[in-house]
Amino acid sequence: MTVPKGGTETVQLTIHGDHLFFDDLQSPDAKMRFDAIAAADSAGVVGPDGEVTLDELGTVDLTTLPSGQYGTGGAGSVLTLRDFVTALVRTVGHYRGEGECSPRVR
Repeated sequence: MTVPKGGTETVQLTIHGDHLFFDDLQSPDAKMRFDAIAAADSAGVVGPDGEVTLDELGTVDLTTLPSGQYGTGGAGSVLTLRDFVTALVRTVGHYRGEGECSPRVR
């Protein structure tokens, strides 16, 4: 959809917070997992403090996680749990129900 300069459009935007816990970037059969994210808390410099930071997620190499979990769909730049969660953020916002959001300025 293109909104002309000065124009308006009313849309339904949906935020799917559960997508942050999916274990695959591409599969429609992705499962929700949290163990690896929770375990990253103890990987931090401070040690377990009840907060998981992006820096802590960055210390978890995806190859150290159980086989078959955390599929990257061939994204070669996704190497750590931080990269993975950052990539998942793109799937959180939906436009008019289940449509993906891909905003761009024209």
